Amino acid sequence: MGVRQAINNHPLVGSIVFVICAAIAGVWMWHSVAGPRLDDKFNGYYSDDDGKSFFADAFPKSVPFDHNGRQAYRARVYRCGGGQPFVAWLESFPDDVNASFDSQTDPQARFVFFETVSGRVLVKRPGDVAWVSPPGGNGQPTTRPGGSGYQSIITPPCSGASEEVLPTSQ
Repeated sequence: MGVRQAINNHPLVGSIVFVICAAIAGVWMWHSVAGPRLDDKFNGYYSDDDGKSFFADAFPKSVPFDHNGRQAYRARVYRCGGGQPFVAWLESFPDDVNASFDSQTDPQARFVFFETVSGRVLVKRPGDVAWVSPPGGNGQPTTRPGGSGYQSIITPPCSGASEEVLPTSQ
């Protein structure tokens, strides 16, 4: 007896097999397009030596934080063309943002909070002393001595193509 004839003779069994196969296919498709869950461990790059090197750690977290007795900041790592990855700039948050961020205990709430305060991130290039804030409430960008503003800091110093290097999720 062929498959078609077996299904015709036992329609209930055929329907059950179809529903099970469709459910398996649906779960597989959802997993392949849904991406990582918020309870998965995400990583970000950080530096505790002013951008000379970088390391992966849980993301997001309030910055700066203590790492081996030194202050660590979020490191935005880029590669120019096919070159070696480097820290293009460092990021920090004002103290009030860090305090509010640290009060969030739910992983989803931390991600949502991080997205809502991303416009308050302070930046600096490795080796610089001053942190630069994004354009303020008056619409004018805050600049450091020498006139180098926020946008110039968050533009990787590549003469050609650049790509951000991201750590993989664990």
